[in-house]
Amino acid sequence: MFIQASSALTSLGDNPEMIQCALSSNISAYQESPHLSLSGAPMRLAPVDESALPPFPDALRESTDFKLPLQQRLFQLCLGALSDEFVKGMQDLAVPVLLAVPKMPVASLQVDVSLGFIKALGETVGLKLDLQASQARMCGRADALELLMAAQDLFRKGYDYVLLGAVDSYIDTALLGLFDKQERLLTSARMQGFVPGEGAAFILLAKQSNTANVCVLGMGVAQEPGGIYSDLPNLGDGLSKAIETAIVNNNSVDHLHHSMNGEAYWVKELGVAMIRNSEVLGENMTLHHIAEGTGDLGCAYGMVNLSLLCHAASGTHCIAAASDDNSRAAITVAVKK
Repeated sequence: MFIQASSALTSLGDNPEMIQCALSSNISAYQESPHLSLSGAPMRLAPVDESALPPFPDALRESTDFKLPLQQRLFQLCLGALSDEFVKGMQDLAVPVLLAVPKMPVASLQVDVSLGFIKALGETVGLKLDLQASQARMCGRADALELLMAAQDLFRKGYDYVLLGAVDSYIDTALLGLFDKQERLLTSARMQGFVPGEGAAFILLAKQSNTANVCVLGMGVAQEPGGIYSDLPNLGDGLSKAIETAIVNNNSVDHLHHSMNGEAYWVKELGVAMIRNSEVLGENMTLHHIAEGTGDLGCAYGMVNLSLLCHAASGTHCIAAASDDNSRAAITVAVKK
């Protein structure tokens, strides 16, 4: 499988090249927000600038697919991520869409994103979509990477192209309140925590390509019994296994990307996984964690990272992700210039 084209939107920019440049320059989009924590300290967030968001279409305001403000926000993020150039390159294709959408930590906060969301997205930007083979999946950080396996199934059924997407936003009052109660957010009064972000990304995945410079080599998925909300200890087994499975033929990894967001829990898990896979993680390997610049992107993390690889350094890259539940996943890709 090959990444033929990509497009993305985060708090660091409205295209992959801009985002990659900002990350390479160690630019951070963190800012203090009007939202106050229970301690009275301002929450630090990394929201997408309102000027980068297309207006929500008036024609969709009465649709049952967009009753909630967060549903509308997710739609705007998707519109902002689908650049004119990216859409223009797909004008002659009728592709299925596999879209990762947020899986909330509690059922009462879950936001429904249906096939109607995807249909409206295609109609708004002018894309021909194969809706019969399309679907939206509730995902965490790791689950979204598993969409590449679903894309493989579509390739086996005869499709030549699949559009993969992911969108997430933590900029929601109820969700921020929940994480604050759980003492997971970074504030001026709490130095151990994560910065909520938001974003969306799309990649056009091709079964075969003579022009793409990013090729998917391997994928691995696993379960970690000691999830962040579990009473069991996190032994790092899930992430270690996912990375081990994704690395094909003992290829040496030049760049390791991980979804850790500033919480100590993820750092410990990654440390174990790196030790157990040290034979293929070379001494000169570079570690990347984009949450330092964009904030935690939730289920959009993996797709944003994949979109950036079209502008990344050449070599073998491994993208590893851990969800708040038990899911762990990793993908290795080769980037050529």
